[in-house]
Amino acid sequence: MKEWASLTGKEFEEIPKDVAILPVGSLERHGDHLPLGTDIFAPEWIARQVASKLHEYGVSALVMPTVPYGSSRILAKFPGTINVDDSAFREYVKSVLKEALRNGFKLILVINGHGGNASLLREAARDAAYSTGGAVLLINWWTDVAQDKRKSLFPEETLGHAGADETAVMMAITPDLVKMEHLKKNPVKYPSLRLYYRKYEEEVLFPEALSGDPSIANPEKGRELLAAVVDGITDSALKALKLIQECE
Repeated sequence: MKEWASLTGKEFEEIPKDVAILPVGSLERHGDHLPLGTDIFAPEWIARQVASKLHEYGVSALVMPTVPYGSSRILAKFPGTINVDDSAFREYVKSVLKEALRNGFKLILVINGHGGNASLLREAARDAAYSTGGAVLLINWWTDVAQDKRKSLFPEETLGHAGADETAVMMAITPDLVKMEHLKKNPVKYPSLRLYYRKYEEEVLFPEALSGDPSIANPEKGRELLAAVVDGITDSALKALKLIQECE
């Protein structure tokens, strides 16, 4: 597995330009039991595993430096959160994607670790792809792949921001940073409506910078979910490359 930032210029020129993987996260409060960098650590770890998996299929994959800051309006009131203006975030990521495509990669795979980034990343990915003629595949790791596995491991009421699934993942990849003695519970269900209402979000969904019930999390469940996520993203990338090849 190779990382963009660690290569020399000559090494970069000589490697195959199949896939560049861009992890995107956020620095924000995750209750009191998970690290502020949860949304950074998870996609970064997944990106490295996907790169190694793609290599097994004969695909060259280069991991880009992570974008660590994102859009976190709802949790901006909590200490430790960095909330970036939506337009600044969108334009910055779009510029990074365009530059990665300019360097000759067939596919840029964006692995997003934060829900607040999702709609902005869709806009950035689409604009970058259309303006350059290149290809960008966007994956939100917790919703776009491995859903059957996620549902089998975690009851619905335990899911959410810093909930059981995210906690289990962090217990698997950064166990020393998880403080289960400080966990709280907020097993609230998200409304099925696409409702934007600040008071509801702040007082019902995230009164403690947490939703869901992390108490059932364990590292074994985290490893099982992560394995399915890595397989799912790898499969999606291979399918994308096949579609690109068919259009050449």
